[in-house]
Amino acid sequence: MRIVVFVEHYPPYMGSDKRIYELMKRISKRQEVHFIVFPAIRKLTRINYERKFNEGKGFKDNICPHYFHLSGFIMRIWRYNFYIGYVISFFPLLFSSIKLISAIKPKVIVLNYPSPYTGLIGLLVGKLLCIPVILDFNDLIAQYAIILANLSPENFISKLLIKIQDIIAKYSTKIVVITSFIKLYCAKRHINIDKITIIPNGIDLKLFRSKDNHFDNFTNSKFTCACAGHLEKRGIWNIIKQMAILDDSIRYLVIGAESFSQCPGNIISLGYLPPKKIPVILKKADCVLVPFPFNEMTNAISPLKLFEGMAAGRPVVAANLAGIRDVIKNGYNGILVNSEDPNDWLKAVKRIAQEK
Repeated sequence: MRIVVFVEHYPPYMGSDKRIYELMKRISKRQEVHFIVFPAIRKLTRINYERKFNEGKGFKDNICPHYFHLSGFIMRIWRYNFYIGYVISFFPLLFSSIKLISAIKPKVIVLNYPSPYTGLIGLLVGKLLCIPVILDFNDLIAQYAIILANLSPENFISKLLIKIQDIIAKYSTKIVVITSFIKLYCAKRHINIDKITIIPNGIDLKLFRSKDNHFDNFTNSKFTCACAGHLEKRGIWNIIKQMAILDDSIRYLVIGAESFSQCPGNIISLGYLPPKKIPVILKKADCVLVPFPFNEMTNAISPLKLFEGMAAGRPVVAANLAGIRDVIKNGYNGILVNSEDPNDWLKAVKRIAQEK
């Protein structure tokens, strides 16, 4: 059986990309998997995209990526105006997808998330070619886009994004969600929950068995916290910075694409790291922080960094959010704190330091 997956990143880059890759890697042991890779919106708009990689060709481990490209003119339009760039890219990507999928003849199409980009185009291809569509609903991507763009919930674009997300979920043949919160969200949006299956996130434990000592220079007597992710865009960089200012005896290793200005001296910004290097950093730390602000979008998530911290064998301090509560029992396998109170975070970190 052949399966086609619509994504923006291959090899995986973001958490949702890692999730779909790990799922498909296991399925590819028995089935033929094709990844259709659209130009990443982060690259088109130049938003915190420092990634460089070689596009693979042909099958490897029964997985074959197919990279789509846009003309230089269209790419320049994206940088000039996001909305115009999206509109003039939509139909070339749609027609290219139809042509390729008609040649591959898959039995199933998988959507990485319900976005108006890969999600909507993938759904349309499935409906036009009468191929069942499975949606991996791993994020409230519409709400995430609204937050990133600083749009009001009452803005026309905001309402349109949520409507498109609803349409993709409603007309997908089956839906896989990562948290009970997203299943409840679907029910509130009048989406048939009988076609929904919950498959939580996870990580590849093999990555955490490495004895890589590349970051040995970070080892010293200072208690160290590690955190990873797009902290600035999620509005939580200030939490980390305030924690560092409140107690300069604690060191913070920050993994992410952002470059932070006016860093306190006890924050070490490591920039973007490839996935295989992240376990090394986490194992150098004394505890792992999983910070997120409190809103509808973040309550839906099941962040990979949570599972990575646990796999590294480090105490985890995490924001008290619905999706995280699916995994963490406060005081048992982690500590839950008020997501936007730096004093609460610091109190939990000091508790771990005292018990070390």
